[in-house]
Amino acid sequence: MDTLNALAIYQKKYQIYQMLLNAEKDIPGLASPPSDPTNR
Repeated sequence: MDTLNALAIYQKKYQIYQMLLNAEKDIPGLASPPSDPTNR
């Protein structure tokens, strides 16, 4: 297993997810997963 590579991929996905959350604050309902633990 290439752990560093997996972490890098996870970090990129997390950054994109955070960008979607920030976009949702500007545009309501753009990216709203029903069960989001960070959105409470």
